[in-house]
Amino acid sequence: MELLMSLKLIKASPSFGGTEILISYPVLSVAKTMDEEVKRELGITNNLLRLLVGLEDLNEILII
Repeated sequence: MELLMSLKLIKASPSFGGTEILISYPVLSVAKTMDEEVKRELGITNNLLRLLVGLEDLNEILII
């Protein structure tokens, strides 16, 4: 969680729906209600982060 809060360019998001760079922590979002066995079968662990590479203009990224 500390890593997610320290990011400046990448926004933490519970789901991917936009075109910007996003990151999510599945354990607290999509997998929150999943059975532990199902999470294990899917490879969802407590240290898993999902990153979506967005469509930002390079100049927008370089400004940050």
